Amino acid sequence: MFSLLHATALEDIADLRDENFPVIDIESLCQKSIMKLQSMQGRCKVELVYSWVNALIVESLSTGLLNVPPPILSRVFQEMEKGMVEYNQVLQIMDIPFPFPYAQVSVVLLIIYFMFTPVIMCYWTNSKFFAFLFTLIATTCMCSLELIAAELDNPFGDDPNDLPCFAFQEDMNAGLLLCLDPATELIPELLPTACLSYE
Repeated sequence: MFSLLHATALEDIADLRDENFPVIDIESLCQKSIMKLQSMQGRCKVELVYSWVNALIVESLSTGLLNVPPPILSRVFQEMEKGMVEYNQVLQIMDIPFPFPYAQVSVVLLIIYFMFTPVIMCYWTNSKFFAFLFTLIATTCMCSLELIAAELDNPFGDDPNDLPCFAFQEDMNAGLLLCLDPATELIPELLPTACLSYE
């Protein structure tokens, strides 16, 4: 369920051509639940899976499957809620567009800068080579800043510099599968030759 929750959140946030994130054992969910999940869009999908996880925890507590002290279990709910708050903050950042007038003024100022820089460089230096070189460096720097700002506007896309969403999902799945590994339940035993004192 946590793998599904992470995948639906990434699917809602990411702007990828292929958003089929791998989910651990999705086939074990009943067809009715899968159909209900597929009928929902965006944020509603994430909220539905989040409520499923909460309901599963409460049910497991009442049946005795989760036999943990209440303070520890309340911490689980706090961490899940914290994750949902972070998810909603990312959505707010993505939903609020970059101010259009600011973007337009930036482009107009860049065009003006590109037109006047060669003229000013010719007056600043007597060498044609240095005028060309300084113009190239100055305009490349300003253009690069504009392109970097446009790239940072949506870091969840398919570009090579965007965040690796599939790697995030695979790391999440690997961590969840590690929790299911029987080796994690074994407590290492000390050998009789172990040092048990500071001396």
